[in-house]
Amino acid sequence: GPDGSWASTGCFKQAFFVNEANLKAWLDKHPTATGRMVTIGQALAAKMKMTPQQIAGACKIGECK
Repeated sequence: GPDGSWASTGCFKQAFFVNEANLKAWLDKHPTATGRMVTIGQALAAKMKMTPQQIAGACKIGECK
């Protein structure tokens, strides 16, 4: 379902979210995910300043919500 695909995509695509433009482009292509991605989007913006270990941890937290 939408939740399953959102969760897997969240981590699978994390390397793609290297900047805000890429994040917005992804959201534009996945309109049904925006409801959930708002919070994750804010987290992704913070991820730009995080270590790979922190990013991995944040991703796991995001999948659990």
